[in-house]
Amino acid sequence: MVTVSDTLRPVVVTQPVTVFLDGSGNASIVVADVNNGTTDNCGIQTLTLSNSAFTCADVGANTV
Repeated sequence: MVTVSDTLRPVVVTQPVTVFLDGSGNASIVVADVNNGTTDNCGIQTLTLSNSAFTCADVGANTV
């Protein structure tokens, strides 16, 4: 029996992004807006954001 383990963590590389609220007070981002070359030795299946929609309540710096 052979057990194969991937013990190397992905290398997450992000970039800051500034979004501007529209006339309704809404803005949104997608992964491509903040991803700046994230890699993994076994490939990346999916990248997601913890928050992608912003409103007037979110004015200022937000971590996603």
